[in-house]
Amino acid sequence: MSDPMEQFKVIFFDECTDLLTSLEEGLMQLQAGDCDEEVVHSVFRAVHSIKGGAGAFGFERLVAFAHIQETLLDDIRSGALEMDPAYMTVLLQAYDILSELVGAAQRGEEVADELGDDVAKAMKAILDQTGVPLAEKSAAATPKEPDTDSVEKNTRIFKISFKPYEELFQRANEPILLIKELETLGDLTVKLDVSDVPDIEEMEAEHAYFSWKFRLITEYDEAAIREVFEFVEDDCDLLITDLGVYLSPEAFVEDAQAGLFEDIEDEPAALKPQKTVKTVKPGEAVVSQSIRVELDKVDTLVNMVGELVITQAMLREQGGELLVEQYPNLVQGIEDLSRHIRDLQDCVMAIRAQPVKSVFSRMPRLVRELTATLGKKARLVMSGEETEVDKTVTERIGDPLMHMIRNSVDHGLEMPDVRAKAGKSEGGIINLSAFHRGGRIFIEIEDDGAGINKAVVLEKAIANGLVSPDANLSDEEINNLIFMPGFSTAKS
Repeated sequence: MSDPMEQFKVIFFDECTDLLTSLEEGLMQLQAGDCDEEVVHSVFRAVHSIKGGAGAFGFERLVAFAHIQETLLDDIRSGALEMDPAYMTVLLQAYDILSELVGAAQRGEEVADELGDDVAKAMKAILDQTGVPLAEKSAAATPKEPDTDSVEKNTRIFKISFKPYEELFQRANEPILLIKELETLGDLTVKLDVSDVPDIEEMEAEHAYFSWKFRLITEYDEAAIREVFEFVEDDCDLLITDLGVYLSPEAFVEDAQAGLFEDIEDEPAALKPQKTVKTVKPGEAVVSQSIRVELDKVDTLVNMVGELVITQAMLREQGGELLVEQYPNLVQGIEDLSRHIRDLQDCVMAIRAQPVKSVFSRMPRLVRELTATLGKKARLVMSGEETEVDKTVTERIGDPLMHMIRNSVDHGLEMPDVRAKAGKSEGGIINLSAFHRGGRIFIEIEDDGAGINKAVVLEKAIANGLVSPDANLSDEEINNLIFMPGFSTAKS
């Protein structure tokens, strides 16, 4: 992949996967009644980041929808709108549309013109409650071409100095996306400063050496510029200098431009690379230090380690024929090699492992939607979300788990009045758990419903020709009939 922009797109879509997961988890917390300011902010930030990246790559349809969603979340975040449980259905529907638009953009597919129109209208209707129509909000947030009749009155020149720390890159942020967003505010001139780049033998792979100088001619104020850097301001040195009103180019703009970057060394001490010590407030999340690696590279590493394990086993077998008294060092070396390769194999396999939380997090919403549709009451209790399984497993178990959870709600749990007559609480409980046992990983789904009606299952199996009418099946064999392809006791 030689095109740098294509590489940035890959990074953007990888980040979208994480952002959409964070967005869904945040929405689930909001739906559960956790309207903590940080939760609302994280939801807003996810949509804002997706919108910013999409704008950099020209995904206009995605940007347009995300803008409405972002504006609604921003009004909730700022207090202009008070969070109402009734909004959650619309916000969750908006999440679905946003996910679909991201997926279509990643695949390079066109989407139907009407996709998301109903949800967009619903969000606009909520926004209208603030008394400020979305069109006016958009006008305040959408860059305009400079008005030549009032350019000298409204347009200003800003000099911006930007030096990222290593943490900015570790959090999967990219300066190119910030530059693209900054460019939407006006006429942008960019200068890359490479004066801190050392000789190649002295370079450290994780160190950030580049910095940037920008000159921006814009009708926007400093607050709009700072909003571009809102989520990276703690991970960089940023200095924004207002150079005053923009005057006509014919007068002396060329002279001003020539002097803007004359002396790179003459910069405030705040912009010099410095060690910063950051304190983590109580309850504040610690950011994971990680890098993105293509799965193909991990698979290649796994295969190479597998070959190494085979070679090690051959050496150990042949080494067993040697006399320890004659070759003590060689035999000990083979034993040490075996131990190190086993450790290496464990570490490499752990790289592919992911917590099942990424799959489990989809289930609370499914339960809420199903109970609302069916008129039932249920609570999902999850445990063991941090249990790790191979990435391919997390990709494959999502749909089967959703189907089984759906069956628990649909077939397992009774209606509230039926449960009440049976002496149960009106709301059922579904337990979803993951755990290790005997070197294996188990995922269990359990509900406190009426259980499997064996007579109905057997009757349906006979009607479908799966078993003969005179078959003498044990309870376990009858229960296993539900796993037959296409089997269902649902009434058509």
